[in-house]
Amino acid sequence: IALPRIQASPDAAVLAEEVRNVVIADLSGSGLFRIIDEAAYISDGGSVDARPNLENWRVINAEALGVSDAGLDPDGRLAVRFQLWDVFQSNPLGDGIIVRAAPGDARRIGHKIADAIHLALTGEPGYFDSRLAFVAESGPKNDRTKRIAVMDYDGANVSYLTDGRAL
Repeated sequence: IALPRIQASPDAAVLAEEVRNVVIADLSGSGLFRIIDEAAYISDGGSVDARPNLENWRVINAEALGVSDAGLDPDGRLAVRFQLWDVFQSNPLGDGIIVRAAPGDARRIGHKIADAIHLALTGEPGYFDSRLAFVAESGPKNDRTKRIAVMDYDGANVSYLTDGRAL
């Protein structure tokens, strides 16, 4: 799969790159997908609103191409539009998606896009936007503090639900 950089407005460029990095980490970490190195790309992905030149992607043996753009909505939320293409069949895979979230939740947008790619290419729902609950232990062996916590499936965004006085 080829995942060119997200075309982003200047105010959303850093967040867009964070989203892209999460998508790449999710998909490559699953062991199901091989992300083609950006150095092999001979063009950018183009616009979400236009058909990409898929011949440029066939040459580098991409089977799928993800094209996206990002900007900040008037309310300050990050909005990312994403379309996945079947490079050899020359068809879009699905209708595309639009995901919005607060700028601090850019990782969540990446997980949702990775889930959409997983579903489109495998037929199975993705798991990248999952949250895990666990018991976090800290302190010396004879005086452990236990807290209930949640985190993204990849270990990011840990938050504690209890303070350690009681589970």
